Amino acid sequence: MVKSVRTAVEVARRSGADNVGVLFDPAHYHCTPSKLEMLDVDSVPYIGHVHVDDMADKPGELSNCNADRALPGEGCLDLGQIFGRLEQFGYDGYFSIEMFDEELWAMPPTVAAKRMYDSLLPLCSH
Repeated sequence: MVKSVRTAVEVARRSGADNVGVLFDPAHYHCTPSKLEMLDVDSVPYIGHVHVDDMADKPGELSNCNADRALPGEGCLDLGQIFGRLEQFGYDGYFSIEMFDEELWAMPPTVAAKRMYDSLLPLCSH
């Protein structure tokens, strides 16, 4: 894993390939020294896909990027602000929810899907 949005963008840029980009994940954003200001006119064009997840309310350096994930709206990240910034600088690609939650995985698929869907609805108003 690269250590910041800027580094990930630099790797994609240096590749020189049109089909190399950055997968932006708020969980990793929280666990690295990345800052909101790094999502800008220079970086956002390199973002090819965005994961949607939230994080437990603890400092990034003390967080486990997988085990401490939460459904959108159940953690400490201001996802509306993050996704608004992506949109402000031109991101118009896909989003996918990514959860590593054994309780969620144990649910019947339709119940888990409904819970995830419901957690996304408040973000759609931004």
